[in-house]
Amino acid sequence: VMRGVVLSRLSRGLELTRGRTGAARARKLTAAAASQRLRVQARWVASAAMPPQAYEVHQHGSLAVHIVPALEDNYVFVLHERNQNRVAVVDPSEAKPVSVALKSLGLGSAFDILNTHHHWDHTGGNLELKQECASCEVFGFEGDRERIPGISVELKEGSSFEFGDETVHVFETPGHTVGHICFHLPRANVAFVGDTLFAMGCGRLFEGSPSQMHESLQKMVSAFSDDTTIYCAHEYTSSNARFARTVDPNNKDLLARSEQVASLRAENKKTVPFPFSLELATNPFLRCEDDDLKATIGMAGENDASKVFAKVRALKDNF
Repeated sequence: VMRGVVLSRLSRGLELTRGRTGAARARKLTAAAASQRLRVQARWVASAAMPPQAYEVHQHGSLAVHIVPALEDNYVFVLHERNQNRVAVVDPSEAKPVSVALKSLGLGSAFDILNTHHHWDHTGGNLELKQECASCEVFGFEGDRERIPGISVELKEGSSFEFGDETVHVFETPGHTVGHICFHLPRANVAFVGDTLFAMGCGRLFEGSPSQMHESLQKMVSAFSDDTTIYCAHEYTSSNARFARTVDPNNKDLLARSEQVASLRAENKKTVPFPFSLELATNPFLRCEDDDLKATIGMAGENDASKVFAKVRALKDNF
């Protein structure tokens, strides 16, 4: 039943169109710069013409989560707690599409920013957006105060704060970066996990160690219920599914989910959000105690799940 609900939810993704600019303009730039400018211009033109209903929205009680595509594969989340009319933006990689979305949705008068980590593709829009809202607070990890632009509220493991009728709980989840945090809203039963957890994947270890990332993921296993809705920050699902099948080929749930993902992406539909139960069933980084998976990667009989995780992560890095 849960899988049916999930697939129904995923199928409601709306296709966002992209405009194109002329080839003559591109020839004046270097190949790399031209490609980037074309993508940004196309998205801004398309975003400017979008009516509010073009932004996919998911309702979780009094909390509405609007999904704003950004850069090449990022998702920025605009949160609206309707009971007290509070607004927050999670991981604004760039300002323009977020600003357009906030105005289009009628939510641009007052908002805060929540950053899961310091990487530019999660904080690039902080300062420009903060200039648009005098009351804007930027929430981020206390240890990254020098790396998160505009940070004004410093957070750590066990921190919590009120967001309308919601209480936001903060987990430190090092691995992708040493200062990565996640935001968990138990009342709405949602979590914003940045680049720690992806659909059928996890973040690359730029700063942390395999043991740190494994511990961070296990922290989620302990904290989240099966039906917690997960919002990750990138559309990496197709690639993750292809890799997952190489290390967990006998997993029928994984094969079924992979087929569904292929169908969704063929229609340019989103695979985010998703319930945590799907990750427990199909994400190889959360299945490091599974005998079939261990046998497939040559670690049959290994009882240390963190070592299995390290091997799976190394295989993914070279996939």
